[in-house]
Amino acid sequence: MLTNKIIAHRGASNCAKENTIEAYEKAIELGAD
Repeated sequence: MLTNKIIAHRGASNCAKENTIEAYEKAIELGAD
């Protein structure tokens, strides 16, 4: 069975500065894999 992954390679850049811990933590909180 195929599954989709949500990748946030720069984090949640609309919520925090790109490529920061804060952006990655927010991306995980929002459901990124």
